[in-house]
Amino acid sequence: MKIGNVVKYLFHPKMLIWRLRYIRKSALEIAALKTMKYDCNRFLKFAGVFHPDTKSNLEARIIHTYHGIEKGLTMPKRRYNFGHDNILSLVKLIEKFIATYGTPQGQVEHGIGILKAYLDMHKNFDGKSDEEFWKSIHTLTDRFPDIKTAAQPHKTYSEFYKDVDSNFEKFAKSRHTLRHYGGSVSEDEIKQAVTLAMTAPSACNRQPVRVHCVCEKTLKDKVLELQSGNRGFGKDADKVLIITGDLSSVCWVDERYDVYTNCGIFIMNLCYSLFYYKIAHCVLNWSICVDSKKDALLHKLVGIPDNEVVAALISCGKTPQEFDIAESPRKSVEEILSYHR
Repeated sequence: MKIGNVVKYLFHPKMLIWRLRYIRKSALEIAALKTMKYDCNRFLKFAGVFHPDTKSNLEARIIHTYHGIEKGLTMPKRRYNFGHDNILSLVKLIEKFIATYGTPQGQVEHGIGILKAYLDMHKNFDGKSDEEFWKSIHTLTDRFPDIKTAAQPHKTYSEFYKDVDSNFEKFAKSRHTLRHYGGSVSEDEIKQAVTLAMTAPSACNRQPVRVHCVCEKTLKDKVLELQSGNRGFGKDADKVLIITGDLSSVCWVDERYDVYTNCGIFIMNLCYSLFYYKIAHCVLNWSICVDSKKDALLHKLVGIPDNEVVAALISCGKTPQEFDIAESPRKSVEEILSYHR
């Protein structure tokens, strides 16, 4: 090829446009890697998983552990002697918190209340063969006679939904996660709830959230098996909603969190919608339960496009006539709200 032809080829408008696009794409990829490095450095520096002895992380681990026990105390088919490892772990965590930070309050106090509820459940149980196990619980709980036994409220259908048409304050405070399911909900009911949830705001109104409703039982069971955090109640759910975010909606590197932020807003709105239409539901965490192979398998099983990231799952079904709910107390507003004047 002659030099003149080579020059014409290299400086042809189409080639110049292609080069500019390539340079722009490379620059964006470098920018993305830089921002991901920034995120990664912050995560490595401050995430509790790497710094487990801070007060906030110790409290978080106590909450995480007692919540697993709290769920067990409200399961449809409760079983005695459940969660020995979790119980012992909770006792050790609370003892460590007290030794390091003093008198238990708030969430730590509730953890002791949960241990008392566990003891209360087993007060007439004859199978207490592991004396050291029960002694370790009593050694802690007996030191705090003024801490009340944590309640796991028993509700009827009418009691649970009595404020569904009330003002928003009563409505929001009455919504609870429900792990009891009494039958099926129709696809039309799900559509109705999702339609209402679409009133949720989204960045620049791009609405990146997608909802995949898994109806077929065998597929539903496979999906729940992948999630693995629904033991004891997932099999009773009629449907599973998979909430995803479309990465195609991301227009700039600095919007890297937007898909997850929008999914989170939508999920809360969907929970309110499901509650409003009296559909029992429970949000199931996806990110902490999976590895990349499981995520890829979920996409393949359900047929979720690769450009969609999974934010969470929601199990749902018909609300039964009677059930128990976990108390799950919230932190005080003083722990959450800061004013910067």
